[in-house]
Amino acid sequence: MTRLHARGNTHAIFDQLLELIRSNKPVLNRQEGINDSSCIHSMLNPEDKEIMLSDAIPIKPQRLMHEINQLFPSNTRFFADTGNSVAWAIHYLQPADRRSIKRRGINAGLFRSSIEFSSMGWAIGSSLGAALGYQDGPVVCITGDGSFLMHGQELSVAIGEKLSIVFVVLNDEALGMVKHGQRLHNAEQIAYELPPTDFCAIAKAMGAHGYIIKSPEDLENLDIHDLISDKGPVVLDVRIDGEEVPPMGVRVQGLPSESRKAKWA
Repeated sequence: MTRLHARGNTHAIFDQLLELIRSNKPVLNRQEGINDSSCIHSMLNPEDKEIMLSDAIPIKPQRLMHEINQLFPSNTRFFADTGNSVAWAIHYLQPADRRSIKRRGINAGLFRSSIEFSSMGWAIGSSLGAALGYQDGPVVCITGDGSFLMHGQELSVAIGEKLSIVFVVLNDEALGMVKHGQRLHNAEQIAYELPPTDFCAIAKAMGAHGYIIKSPEDLENLDIHDLISDKGPVVLDVRIDGEEVPPMGVRVQGLPSESRKAKWA
C-alpha cells in the first residue's frame, strides 16, 4: 500500500530524488582496500574454506561464487535470483560493497536479492533495467536453470538493446531448492527434475555469446575484461555439482510451521 503520494512533475521529482541520493553520505565508516579474499576466509569454517577452493569437476557452487569474487571488478552490480542461486550467493559471494566505505554510494557495487516475494526469474529482468540505467560498471545476474527456462527469452531484449550483462546460469538439471528442500525435510522426491538444457547453444542461437563452464579452470580461462567490455550479453552455462547441499537449513526448519498455518488458514 502506498504510504507517500508524490504529486507533481515526474521529471522534476526524480531529478531531486537523484540529487538527494548522490549527496547521501556513507553509513559505514570502513576503509577501502579490504576487499581481498582473506576477509572472506576469516568468516568461514575450515570445511567451507576447503570446498570453496575445490578443483573438483563438475565445479562446486561454493568455488564458483569464490571465483566470481575474484574475476569481476569492485564496481560490479550482482543480482542473485530466487532459489539455490541466492542461497549460494549470500553465503559465498562477498562483493566489494559489503566491505567498502562507498557501500551506500550510488556508484557502489551492489548486491541485490529478493526476500519478500522471492519470485523465480526476477533477477533476469532486474539486471536488464540495471544495465540500461547504470552503464559505469558490469552487471552480473546469478540465476538457475529453472529461472532461465522461465524468463531466459529476456535475453533477446539485452541483445536488442546491446546491454552488457553476464548471466551466470547454475545448471544442475533441477529445481535445486525444491530438490534439496525435500531431501532435508525427508519428503517425497517429486517434481524437481528439469530436462538437460544447453544454455550456451540457446545464447548463440539468439545472437549472444555463450560459454560452457564445467571446471574452475574453464572459469579462470575466461577473459572477463573482454566479456564485460563487449556491447551485448554473455551467458555462462555453469554445470555445477548439483549434489552439493545449499545453506538453507533455516528455511527448511520454518517449512512445517508455515505448512500448518496454510492448512488452518
